[in-house]
Parts: sequence; C-alpha cells; structure tokens
Amino acid sequence: MRNKILILLSVFVILFSLGLTGCGKYTSSFSATLLIKSNDSDSGFMNFYSFKGRNVMKFKAPKNKKSTLYYKASLGDGTATIYYDDDGTKKELFTIKGGESFEDTYGEFEDITLYVIYETDGKCKDGKIDFELKEI
Repeated sequence: MRNKILILLSVFVILFSLGLTGCGKYTSSFSATLLIKSNDSDSGFMNFYSFKGRNVMKFKAPKNKKSTLYYKASLGDGTATIYYDDDGTKKELFTIKGGESFEDTYGEFEDITLYVIYETDGKCKDGKIDFELKEI
C-alpha cells in the first residue's frame, strides 16, 4: 500500500512539473545582475545593472482595437539587438549600443500575439527597456 502511494505521488509530481513548463515559441536564457522585469499582456519592462543572453516578452493585441508598439530603450555599455515576431518570423526591430537611447513606435496590430526578443552580443550594462501596446 505504501509503495502504491509513493508511486502515485511520484507520477503526480512529474505530471505537475511538466504542466508548469512553458510552451512558448521563444525561450529566455540569460545571466543578469540587479535585474527587475515585468511582462503582462499589453506592457513589459526590463531594467538591469548587467545582462548577458536573451529575454523574451509576449504581448497580446486585443480584438477589435488597433494597437501600436511603443518602446523606449537605453543602454550604458555593450550592444543589444531587439527583435519582434508578429507573423511567425523573427525580424529585427532595432540595435542599441552603449550610450544610446531610443523612443519610437512600431506597427499596427489587432488580435495577434507579439513576441519581443532582447538579445545581447556579450555582456551589457545599465540597461532599461519599456514596451507598451497602445491603442491607436
């Protein structure tokens, strides 16, 4: 009886663990120091002291409302490229180098899933990036 309970509990833990894994198209993989990040369906941000790797944000443009992607970014040192995917293909949005800052908008979206991928070419320092889907 005890063995049956342990086996059942083990199977439950394994299935529960598999259920927690993400099924997203892109995955984040990074090493960071003093990283603060947030992401919900229509906005996301990332602030860090140092960052190396890739961070993925996923947004959902609402139905029956046209939205544009507003973004603002700055970087103290290093180089990062920001990509987007709104149709199944990863495309470059912009590249930022140390000492630069950007503020712009991109596209018109309605009822789609939009991925934004932040990738570095080595270690970056003192970075800030904000994204928001704004109704137009």
